[in-house]
Formats: sequence, C-alpha cells, structure tokens
Amino acid sequence: MSKNIAIILAAGKGLRMNSEISKPFLKLLDKPIIIHTIEKFYYHPEISGLIVVVNKDDKEKMNDLLFEQYKFSKDKIKIVIGGERRQDSVFNALKSCAQDTDIVLIHDGVRPFVHKDDILEMIKLVQEKNAVIIGIPAKDTIKVVDEGVVHSTPERKFLWQIFTPQIFKYDLILNAYKNLKAEHTITDDASLLEEMQEDVYVYQGSPDNIKITEPYDLKLAETIIRS
Repeated sequence: MSKNIAIILAAGKGLRMNSEISKPFLKLLDKPIIIHTIEKFYYHPEISGLIVVVNKDDKEKMNDLLFEQYKFSKDKIKIVIGGERRQDSVFNALKSCAQDTDIVLIHDGVRPFVHKDDILEMIKLVQEKNAVIIGIPAKDTIKVVDEGVVHSTPERKFLWQIFTPQIFKYDLILNAYKNLKAEHTITDDASLLEEMQEDVYVYQGSPDNIKITEPYDLKLAETIIRS
C-alpha cells in the first residue's frame, strides 16, 4: 500500500464570514467545520496520515481541539504552521511530509462534504496519471470581466468548477513548489503543474463538495448535512 498523506489547509480567517472566529473553528451543527473535514480523511482506509496547516495564532487551539477534545492520535495527525499565502502554507506542509510519502492530497479545511468514494477513485487514478483534481462541469455561462466590462464568453462545454482535494504524486508536486519563484502567486496547486506543461486530469465528483466561505454557505452546509 502506498503512503498517502492528506494536507488539510485550515489557516483561513473568518473575514467573509464576518466572524472573529477563524473559519475552521466555526460550528456546523454539532461540531467545528474542521472536525467534519478531518474525519473524512482520518478514518479513510487509504489515508496514512494527515497534516493540518493552521495560522500561528490558532496552533494551540487546534492542538487542544484535535488531541484533547476529539482524541485523534498524534501518531496520525501533525500540525504545521502556515505561511503568508496559501501556496506558502502548502509548501510548509509538503516539506514536513516523510520522505517515503508517495501521494499527497491537498484539501480545503472548510470543505467538509468530500465523499469517501471520490477520495478512493482519485487515489486510484493518480497512481497512473500523476496529477488528478476534482470538480463538476460548469452549469452557468461564464464571462471574462474586467472593470465591469465583458471581454469574452468562453464556451461552457470546456469549463469546470474545481474543488479539492487535488491529488499528486508527492515528488512531482514537491519539486514544482521548490521551483516556484517567491514573487509568483498561483491560484491553486494544479495551476502550478499546468504552467510546467504537466498533464492534470479531472475527476467528476459530487456537487455537495462545497467550500464554506460566507454565511450563506454555512446555511447550505446545514441543509446538506441534514438531508
């Protein structure tokens, strides 16, 4: 069995939530969002370990939540301090992986509804494809807009809405991050490989795999969890 490490990004603040509490710690019904998310990977039979990335101000709080309140094993979860940007946080996590890591899954801590079967199928795919991301075909027309003016309308049949996890062979994504110039900002991990002309494959997942960013998302999440 390969060694598959899930990197859970939980360093986000609650700015768009209008909350003083960092987003991962916000309650989704009975428990914090981050716990819902971690459980999807912690109990998955294909996941060897987890790295939870937090901002430095939340490290003690996360440590207490994971190991004191919810009794997760320190042998399976490591907490890492994030960086200024998302890409810095990912790189910190990648550098903290064991050298014998085979595959990494990079996932938003506030996406608690990723399906167990989707994780399994993506892990199977990445064994031969090297880089696999998850999403759904765009349902709406998408327009390129600059300063309130429409510049173009891409053909919808080519457009996908992309979620996480994004899954990669460890050596491939680690080397890509090592070669990323400090002044260059990337929107997601797969875009870094795209710039390197590496093939990135898309797996169609569930539309339930939402990211909880704004107050409306939290209400939608409650509806999903009750359904």
